Amino acid sequence: HFLNYCPVVFGSAKTERNLPDVFSTVNEIYAESKKRINTHDLNKFVELSIQKTHPPMIKGKRLRIYYMVQVDSQPPKFVFFINRADLMTKTYQRYLYNQMRERYGFKGAPIVFKIKDKKKAQAPQ
Repeated sequence: HFLNYCPVVFGSAKTERNLPDVFSTVNEIYAESKKRINTHDLNKFVELSIQKTHPPMIKGKRLRIYYMVQVDSQPPKFVFFINRADLMTKTYQRYLYNQMRERYGFKGAPIVFKIKDKKKAQAPQ
């Protein structure tokens, strides 16, 4: 169940059954793993995802996602800039992961999320 984003191709090397399907699937996954999404589209995605399902309140505080950027491809890596890392629950992160797959695909490619929280400036001593 955790690899539901990966396509399955049944074939046989002995009888050469479905071999063209294997290579076309590999090429498709390679193209998906190289996909880049600009920051504007990612921030629209975050806005729509939050409107659909708000982040949970934790100790009276709510997660704020300032923006999201794609920093790498193969595999696609995304960074969320948020107010506090302890407010990003695994459940909400999984929700955003599923929403991203639903909207952008990335068929067969793993997606990596990184979290960066706003650091409080330390007072000079």
